[in-house]
Amino acid sequence: MASYSIAWVISDTIKLVIIMSQLVFGFVYRNKPGTSKARMHWKMLCGLPVLFVYIFGAHQPIYFGWQAVEVLFALLYISVLSVGSDIAFSIGAANYMTARVTYKIPRWWTIAERVLEFRCYALVIIGSAVAIGTRNPSFSIIRLSTLVMFAFTGGALTFHSMYSLRKQLVKQLDKIKSKNQSTDIKSNSHRRGLPLSQIPLLRPQPERYVFLSS
Repeated sequence: MASYSIAWVISDTIKLVIIMSQLVFGFVYRNKPGTSKARMHWKMLCGLPVLFVYIFGAHQPIYFGWQAVEVLFALLYISVLSVGSDIAFSIGAANYMTARVTYKIPRWWTIAERVLEFRCYALVIIGSAVAIGTRNPSFSIIRLSTLVMFAFTGGALTFHSMYSLRKQLVKQLDKIKSKNQSTDIKSNSHRRGLPLSQIPLLRPQPERYVFLSS
């Protein structure tokens, strides 16, 4: 009797096929180099092979052992946290530039992003190293704590930035509406000085009579 589940093999095979398709699609359709989208794109492409190896060796019939799985998990965490940090700080940067009508990001913004990233990376590496060094998988809770920390910091930044961007967009729409209304008022006031016959919508219409026969 096989020591592994057929359902796991089928599930992992489907996942591996999807990951391979994403890798091929990612290499064929690439973003313009030097942009933030291209940076996130390559980070995700680097994380997909790690995810492929993890799924390939996380279960029987091919199992790498919990130490190898722990290392792969740490690499996946770093990849996910890096992409998530780029997304959160990109939305925050868009909010900053929109509110101040500028294309420049201050240096402290980049420093804050790097500090948050490396703090998360350090916790992931420390948690995995302590778990493998002591041969106690329970120490991987240190690695898991990075998700909670990033959920509070990155999530709060994303929520605040999205809310602020929405307020600014609504404000701009209100300005456009008020400007259009003032333009209509000026146009109407200009028309008031014209003769009645020259105003298209206010030309006097000929009188019409309806005769009813008994």
